[in-house]
Amino acid sequence: MKAKKNISTGFFAFTYFALSMHSGLSFADDTEIYLTRDLPADQRVRPNILFVIDTSGSMQSGVPGTNCKSLVVPYASVPRDNCTSTTMPLNKNNGTLTRMQVVKQVVNQLVDELAISNDSNIGLARFDSNNNGGFINVPIAQAGTVAANFKNQLTSYYASGGTPLLESYHEAARYMRGETPLYGNNSRGLIQNGTGSTTI
Repeated sequence: MKAKKNISTGFFAFTYFALSMHSGLSFADDTEIYLTRDLPADQRVRPNILFVIDTSGSMQSGVPGTNCKSLVVPYASVPRDNCTSTTMPLNKNNGTLTRMQVVKQVVNQLVDELAISNDSNIGLARFDSNNNGGFINVPIAQAGTVAANFKNQLTSYYASGGTPLLESYHEAARYMRGETPLYGNNSRGLIQNGTGSTTI
């Protein structure tokens, strides 16, 4: 009786194990992420990626561990804008890269990779310098087509102002849904020109 019970238990355990292995193998291939086939060009859908860059004043802070090769200490302050005479002192950050510099480096490298593969659409948005929400700087287009303009715009960004997170993401969501801008028509941001000064 005991031997019969052991054989019966062994048979059911083996059957359960065999069925569980079989069902696991059949389900893995049902999900497309496990397939390595390449879709025909007419069936591919390029993802839309909108980069929303933080251009608030805190992006002038240094990033520990990112020491610059050389440190240039300026003798003057940069005008905050062309409408007032107030100035904003430059931040030398004790020889470290600023958050903005790190963002520019990383995003530019990523854009280069996306432009080479050219299988996605990219666009660029930024914060408004006066907390009035964000705005779209580079409309979404195929990465290979828009990469040069994207990188030029990103390189010109200057960190100044507040952090209108909600307004900027709301504007980005409206853009992605094809709705009209809420803040974008009146938003402004500071940029760097060739001489290092800023303008609106």
